[in-house]
Amino acid sequence: MIILHSFQKCFVTHWRRLLLATAAFLIYCFVTQYFYNAICPSLVLLGLPCPCCGLTRAGIRLMRGDISGSLRMNPMIAAFPIYVFVSTLCFYKPKLKSLRDWFIIISIVAALIVYILRVKLFWGTEPLQFNEKGILFPILAKLLNKIYVL
Repeated sequence: MIILHSFQKCFVTHWRRLLLATAAFLIYCFVTQYFYNAICPSLVLLGLPCPCCGLTRAGIRLMRGDISGSLRMNPMIAAFPIYVFVSTLCFYKPKLKSLRDWFIIISIVAALIVYILRVKLFWGTEPLQFNEKGILFPILAKLLNKIYVL
């Protein structure tokens, strides 16, 4: 009940800011989807998928019960239920907050390792593909060509 009351108070106090932020986000989504065929900032700017690429689709597949499909989209989806469990545990036992902090650090390192492996093994398959409409993609492509030509 206390959480609901504080949410209502926050919403009433900041509804204009929330409305403005929501409108800005929706405009960003429509513009980037129309011009760049992507919403992800990494795909829009660099033309490269980020380490979290595929997590939304993995989550949807996981909710539908397609465990192997969700792991194919992004294996880091397996860390999400563990994170929810650890966060819930830390919420009720504040002494364990350092456990959550360590889990976040380990998850970030694991996400980078998994990303490197995914790029190395599965580049070109969905969702790990270039977006050639990316704003900085031509510059990045020229740099990569110079590196690989040497």
